[in-house]
Amino acid sequence: MESATARSGWVNPGRAGAFYLGLWWIPAGQIPTLDDALARLQALRANGPSPLPFSLRENYTAEDAQAFA
Repeated sequence: MESATARSGWVNPGRAGAFYLGLWWIPAGQIPTLDDALARLQALRANGPSPLPFSLRENYTAEDAQAFA
């Protein structure tokens, strides 16, 4: 029960809603770099979800990403 009452300390309210995971479509056979990932995550945090960087809450297809680019 002690761990349940300490739950409020698990979440940093200043970062609530901040994205820590970004997803994007890549062509088959392409291996993204760390710089690619950091750029997409930064774009997601700055602009919110789109067909290029998105989170697990959105549902974009590879065709959406191609049309958006």
